Amino acid sequence: MTDGGPTPAEFARRWGVVRQHMEEAGRDPSTFPTSYHMMLNIKDDARRAWDDGVAFLTHYYGPMDEAFLRVWLAAGPPEEVARRIQEYIDAGCTVPILRFAGNDGMAQLERCLTDVLPRLRPAR
Repeated sequence: MTDGGPTPAEFARRWGVVRQHMEEAGRDPSTFPTSYHMMLNIKDDARRAWDDGVAFLTHYYGPMDEAFLRVWLAAGPPEEVARRIQEYIDAGCTVPILRFAGNDGMAQLERCLTDVLPRLRPAR
């Protein structure tokens, strides 16, 4: 499990290293779950989603580097948030761990269930 930091490409690279070591040890990588902890803020207005997500995370954790937030926080309309999650699934993530970065958790959950998750597909 990893969070905030690796891009999908870096996640895939790291998973490749773990997979190689597992195969060398005689273990089946397909039985090993991988996860990525990602922050979400789902709103049709991308700027508002970003601002709300950053405000929530800054209040919770303190000031953070914007480049870090650009990787960790998927903010915007459902199709954009789904695209960002899908990048990690395609990189080898089998268990996305999704946390809502906003004070409207129930509304975020509803949007995620109805508008984001149905857009996701299994890894290629």
